[in-house]
Parts: sequence; structure tokens; C-alpha cells
Amino acid sequence: MIEELVLKGWHVKLLSDHTQPEPCWRCWLSWRKGPLPHKEESCRQPTLDAALTWCETTAKEWKWE
Repeated sequence: MIEELVLKGWHVKLLSDHTQPEPCWRCWLSWRKGPLPHKEESCRQPTLDAALTWCETTAKEWKWE
């Protein structure tokens, strides 16, 4: 799914974060294509699967495909 988002113009960034007591994944999702305004959102998720799900869900909520 991440490849599909990138091919449609989404910018996706996932980083493992070990600076917290509980390791997590930091996620950023942004849209910068065409006449639509720039939008960016980020979060922390406990697992990589949760991070990928968050990216998919957020992209669908924005409906900027």
C-alpha cells in the first residue's frame, strides 16, 4: 500500500524511534501534488503494521487521490 500512495503523489516517512521508554514507529504523511493545499500529519504507533495502517487510513480520510 505504501508504494501505491507514493505513486499517487503522497509523501510517506516512517522511522523507528528508540528514544522513548517503549520503542515505537514515527509516521509522517503529507500531500504536495497539484492545486490541492499542502497537508501533513504525524503520529507514533507501537508497531510497523499499525504505522502502515495509520498511513492507509489517514490517506483515505483525506480522499486526496
